[in-house]
Order: sequence, then structure tokens, then C-alpha cells
Amino acid sequence: MKNSNISLNEMWKWHYVENTIHNVMHFFNYKETRPPIIVSNEVIKNIYSSGDEKKDLDNLINKLFQIESEEGLSLRPDGTVTYLSEFADLSADVSINRIYYIGPMFRRSHKRQQPNGQFHQFGAEALGSSSYIIDVEIIRLGLNIFKKFGLSDVNLELSSFGCKKCRPPYLTDLEKYWKGNQESLCKKCSSDFTFYKSEGSECKKCQKSWQESPSILDYLCDSCTENFVLIKKALANLMITYQINPKMNMSFDYYNQIVFRYRKGKDKNAQYIGGGGRYDYLAQNITGKPLPAIGLSANVEELIALLDMNKLFPIPANVFKVFIMATHPDLEITLLQIIQELHENDINVIVGNTESDHRNQVKVAQNEESSLMIILDNIRIREGKATINNLVKNHREIIHIKDILNNVLRLKKALTNDIR
Repeated sequence: MKNSNISLNEMWKWHYVENTIHNVMHFFNYKETRPPIIVSNEVIKNIYSSGDEKKDLDNLINKLFQIESEEGLSLRPDGTVTYLSEFADLSADVSINRIYYIGPMFRRSHKRQQPNGQFHQFGAEALGSSSYIIDVEIIRLGLNIFKKFGLSDVNLELSSFGCKKCRPPYLTDLEKYWKGNQESLCKKCSSDFTFYKSEGSECKKCQKSWQESPSILDYLCDSCTENFVLIKKALANLMITYQINPKMNMSFDYYNQIVFRYRKGKDKNAQYIGGGGRYDYLAQNITGKPLPAIGLSANVEELIALLDMNKLFPIPANVFKVFIMATHPDLEITLLQIIQELHENDINVIVGNTESDHRNQVKVAQNEESSLMIILDNIRIREGKATINNLVKNHREIIHIKDILNNVLRLKKALTNDIR
């Protein structure tokens, strides 16, 4: 599994991204859930019994990260299937359950841009309504999140996945087309119809063949057509621009009716940064009850990289911090008393090592971006005094220990005003 540790220096970016997502989700009245990381293979099996292909469970499980267990367990591949398996915990006394999640997922992939291992995902799900209004709500929710991050050129792509009535004829004709064009396809696409159906649009050699293949939009039944028309009309009335993508591919085959993706940029430089759709069949398979459902998801690592590349992260605010140290172990009790007093007055304190020469700790204090440095040494302590080094103004003064708090509060106010 690829190491995906988050750098300590980058952690503030993750906090910014996660807090922004929390705020938008709460604004849309979505409640956070934290689904389990471990999911049973029976649940995984139900995912694919909702799709186009009835895949062999053993082959499917090999794509996941399994846990040695007689029960057959795997690390969760995405948030949707995991929280659905826990649906009984959601509130049953409301007509629509709106939930969201942020957390690590685990999935093997042959794609270079998504190497094997752990990745982080955020998503939102709405259960209990088949109304196109909820479809539009979910689509808008994703657009609002990206807008909050300053991603102004995010384009919305729409399509329909069809349903159990209209999708089978489409797949039959698509497979006929595939068989008639096998000789012109690459080795992988020509050998496996399922692979071609899911990857042909991204294969450089077979992309043209895929674009000329049958379109699901030509096969939609009356119900799917009506749903698609209502959503397009609503988005147009809300002045939300979109493009129709009749050949849209999704990572999983468990969708029905509306599917959508968010794209950053245009043409060759375009990057898909999230998407989703309706998955009524999947919800029924996992929960055992008819349950209309729709959701969206996006990759957090890709979002952070995109914000970095476009320089959209805010400049971190300077935090007033006090670095304090003692030059001898005999002074450490006094050190702790001062730290406690500063903490009780909401002063951020960093404790340095006890060293005879405080100059060794000056650079440490500066690297920690401390504003002040308090030094307790044997000479000053006999007089009941300590040294305060203003690292911002490069000024040093000797003060009574009993006056440390007042001086720190005074300097905090002065330095904070200077920063502003």
C-alpha cells in the first residue's frame, strides 16, 4: 500500500479544506456521519449486483484491501457503500436523510493518476426522495463547495445512466458495436467488453471508437427522459451552465437516471474533480428496502493539489506564540508555574529544552514562529527576574517574574495591532 502520510507543514491545508466542506454541508443541512472503515464482502457483492455486470466475487475482492478473517472483510472502497450498510442507524422519522462524510478510502487501481493504496474522499448523500429537486440540490451542493474554494471555472457535465428498462437494450447494441470493432481496438479494450465499456473513453487508442459508439441518451425510456428534461430545465432556470456528455463513464455501474461530473478547465487540460448520480438500485440491494438515493463524492488529495496549483489557499494567520525555556533543571518548577499562568490567559506557549546556553534555542523559537522568548536563568532568578526577548522587534528587556503575564499581554496586543 502506498504511503500517504500527510506532512506536518501541510496539515493546515487539510484543516482548511475540511472546515470549508463542513461549513457548506451544514449550510445545506447535511449531517456528518463517520461510517466504519471495515466493510463485509457481502456488502461489496451487493454493489456489483446493482450494476451492468455480475462479476465473480473473488475477482472483485482482489481489487480491494482484504483483512484476514473468516467473515470476509475488506477496507472500505468508498463512503457511499459503507454508510448504506449502516443505514439502520440513520433517522427513520424524517422523509429525507441528508448526510455527508470525509475520510480515508482504500482501493486498488490500475490508473497511474490513482496509485494503489489509501486516498481521502468527501461525499454527500440524500436518501428518501426520488424528486428531481433533490437531484438538483446535490448538484448545487458540489458546485457551492468548489465555489467556496475559489475554483471559478468548474464546469458541470450531465448525462443519464438509464434504468433497468432502457439500459439493457443500450448495452446489447454497445456490445454488438464492440464486437464489430475489436480488430481496431487496443489489446486490453479488445479482449474485455467490460473493460472497454468502463475505460474506452480514457484509452488514447480507442477513444475515437468510444466516441462513435451508441449513446445511452438514444435509448432512454419515458421516465428517464422526463427526469433528465426536468433537471436540465431547473438548472437552466437557476442560471447554472452545463454540458451534456452522452458518453459519460462512471467508476461504478450501480447508477440509474441522472449522473454528473465536475470538470476543472477545458480541452486537454481538463481535470475531473468529482461527480455522482442517483443509485436507487444499490440502496435497495444493500438496505433490503426500496430507497431512492443520490450522492456525490470527490478526492481530497486531488482537490488540495488543485488549490495549490492555482494558489487558492489563504495566507495562514500569524498566531501569537511565546517560547519559554530554563537554563537549569532547578528552574523548571518556576517554568511550569509561568506556563500554567500563560495558558490560563489563553496564551499559546511552546516549551524549549532546558539548556545552559539559551542561544541554542533562539533558532528553535524562530522556526516555531514565536513572537516572544522568555528565558529563565540562574543569575536573573536570584533577583526575581527573567528575560523577555521580542523576536519580532529584536528587542530584549529584563522584567520581574510577577510582571511576566502583564508584559506578555501588552506585547501581544501591540504585536497583533502591528500585524493588522
